[in-house]
Amino acid sequence: MAIAIPAQLHPFLRRSPLFECIVLTARSPALKPSHALKQAEHQQRGVSAFHGVDGPLSVTDPISPSAINDRFIDAATKLGYERNPDFNGAHQEGAGLYQLTVKDGKRHSAAAAYLVPILDRPNLTVQTGALVTRLLFEGTRAVGVEYSQQGALHQVDVHQEVVLSAGVFDSPKLLLLSGIGNADHLHALDIPVIADLPGVGQNLQDHPLVGIGYQSTQALPPLSPTSSLVEAGLFLQSGISNAATPDLQFMFSPALWIGSAIVPDIPGFTLISALINPQSRGTVTLRSANAAAPPVIQVNYLQQETDLQVLVEGIKTARRLVHAVTFTDLLGEELAPGAAVTSDDAIAAYIRQTANTYWHPVGTCKMGNDALAVVDAQLRVHGVEGLRVVDASIMPTITSGNTNAPTIMIGEKAATLMKASRTQQTLLTQYNVKNPA
Repeated sequence: MAIAIPAQLHPFLRRSPLFECIVLTARSPALKPSHALKQAEHQQRGVSAFHGVDGPLSVTDPISPSAINDRFIDAATKLGYERNPDFNGAHQEGAGLYQLTVKDGKRHSAAAAYLVPILDRPNLTVQTGALVTRLLFEGTRAVGVEYSQQGALHQVDVHQEVVLSAGVFDSPKLLLLSGIGNADHLHALDIPVIADLPGVGQNLQDHPLVGIGYQSTQALPPLSPTSSLVEAGLFLQSGISNAATPDLQFMFSPALWIGSAIVPDIPGFTLISALINPQSRGTVTLRSANAAAPPVIQVNYLQQETDLQVLVEGIKTARRLVHAVTFTDLLGEELAPGAAVTSDDAIAAYIRQTANTYWHPVGTCKMGNDALAVVDAQLRVHGVEGLRVVDASIMPTITSGNTNAPTIMIGEKAATLMKASRTQQTLLTQYNVKNPA
């Protein structure tokens, strides 16, 4: 029985300030995240050294968490892990409840927080049902964007700069389609080279995860309609890798899952282990020069043996947690991977068969100044002018936690950088949409 995590879960994890500064600044103070993260938050707990209250993004505690979560947190403390009331505070390790991006009982997404409130601005046009086919250049300067909509090609001309925020898979795809990337790869597809950047599409990272599921010996309280399905968690260092920060994240759900769906008629609970400091790296490349063709995504999960060993330790730790005294009266049959799966080799085989994504891909247009860097500390693409990348693809190394909050921070900081560097022209006069000749 495979266990996966639904894509709609919404824990808010900004990571410890120390790790964020190491990972997201790439040795540059321009992207120091602490201020940008506080700037984004409208924190239910109030303002503090780690939290802000003036931002557009609602960050809250669970509205009505299941009482079973307390058993998980108590189990962790009995195994020697500390209780942590704020994963986004002074440190990350320990067990506690996740904070969530929720407003009025619904997920508060980046779109809900940032885009929807400004849709009626006269200097904003949103085109839906459109596919960007390439970026337009004059020499090495980005001067526009071409997109397809209802079978017709359109062009948007820009007078200042293009901001590419197509995500970890489509940002490198569009750069490659536009002639920015590994020259050999582009030549093979007959795409004219504008900038030879071999790092475009490299350095793909994600958080793979694997779960264990148990049937309960008694009925459990039903989940609240406002439940995020995963409300309690634990961060720890496995001791397997050389990570200076947590490399395992656990997510406890007071419901039994098969795949990414809850099994409503069987009482049970699920504990998911996620590898949050992976060493394996994947790639994103072009399938063809056709913009409608999906890219080739090679995730390379568990390519490094250490990653597999950490997840094996994750399964062992998860079992120790659910066999703690706090679960004694609830613990029924282990449905996945099953009580017979005990050796490291058997656990590793289960992981290889069932490991899934935490939906946290990053890194394919990484920031830095080494040979594989794609953008600089101002998020400007190396080798060209008038083009920035602003999304999770710019992270050099994946954060040890959910990537939603760090990605929002990148957007906040990018806005600050762009406002500081541009003139007072309005966007209304910058763009002129026309059909290509």
